[in-house]
Amino acid sequence: MTSSVLPVASVAPEHPPYPQLAEAIGTPAYVLDPTAIDAAADAATRAFGEQWIRSYSLKANPLPEVVSRLHARGWGANVVSLGEWEAARRAGVPNTETTMEGIGKTDTELRAAIAAARDGDPLRWVSLETLDEARRCAQLCGPVPLDVLLRINPAVRPETHAGLAVGSAESKFGLRGAELRTLLHTDPFAGTGIRVRGVHVHVGSQLGEVTAWRDGALAALETLDLVRAKHSGADTVDFGGGFPSIDAPSIDAPSEAGPSAGHFAAVLADRTLPARCAIEPGRTLVAEAGSLLASVLHVRDLGGTQQVVLDTGMTELVRPALYGARHPVRALTAPDAPVLPTELHGPVCESADRIGHYELPSLHRGDLVLIGMAGAYSSVLETTYNGRPRAPKVLLDPETGPRVVQDRERLAALRF
Repeated sequence: MTSSVLPVASVAPEHPPYPQLAEAIGTPAYVLDPTAIDAAADAATRAFGEQWIRSYSLKANPLPEVVSRLHARGWGANVVSLGEWEAARRAGVPNTETTMEGIGKTDTELRAAIAAARDGDPLRWVSLETLDEARRCAQLCGPVPLDVLLRINPAVRPETHAGLAVGSAESKFGLRGAELRTLLHTDPFAGTGIRVRGVHVHVGSQLGEVTAWRDGALAALETLDLVRAKHSGADTVDFGGGFPSIDAPSIDAPSEAGPSAGHFAAVLADRTLPARCAIEPGRTLVAEAGSLLASVLHVRDLGGTQQVVLDTGMTELVRPALYGARHPVRALTAPDAPVLPTELHGPVCESADRIGHYELPSLHRGDLVLIGMAGAYSSVLETTYNGRPRAPKVLLDPETGPRVVQDRERLAALRF
């Protein structure tokens, strides 16, 4: 990793220096605006209040510069693996402000959480997702004091793409009702140091409405009452995330903006809440801050429609191919020229490497385009398929000027 300031003067948000960046480091390149991260984080904090535990979900974007910036604004870390836990530590987030969840925790990961607690440096909590996992955690933990939450599956119908609907009844995530009742009845934690501190729920990502989130939240509050009957120290509900990107269209309704963090917070305004309440958003904090800068490689006239191949595609931005996500795209060259129907494709040798249909000005080889809303689930899902090096990451630092925080991967470093 590097952090080198680029010889580019302008960093004004209204006039980002994209052509100069392309000249200095080439394309494709990820560009992050930290002021947008600040704005999104502060909006979520205002919506829920400083008293809420606020954890940033690293799976959206684990860049140290992102995680540390959010931590400086009062956000802890939510991780789902040892790798993300290490990323949080490198960014300066202490274990006491880090929570661990994830449907696939291995014995190694559970042991690491237990070892940290044994050594006096515990995670804030570990969320347990299945009956099997709860039993295994109890076996491994023994007398070590370890705080856990029980993640429930609320069996709701999240207003989002099926691939993001983790709170649906068919989802693999969280304890079902029967599992939860068995866990509370058999109590595998008896005689161990495990302390059940409460309930965790997460219904899905990029939610287009608040209904499923509200229903999941109410289910979590009801479940907390059941848990308290067995574990009197239960005082916490983690309500998860799911807030859509600021001003971002939903996947299935690209013309409609989703609800804000404030809309989600409002559904709990008249509810009696436990002593500790938490949220753990990811996408809404970083998506708008990121863009993917790309160059045009080929243009073909298809009888009134231009077919455009860019030098970026599913290796840098897999979301359109993975589940039909739509990202805003604008031309940086002659942006005010008359527009044409445009089929936008990537350079990867896969027919699925299609970014989507857009109305864009007439494009030519070497023109620049900017793909927006690429701060979340973009660079973190980057691959080297087709032998393509990972793209550089540039921070539009308002104090130092644009700087490369990760170099373009060297060909010699590629692993096949």
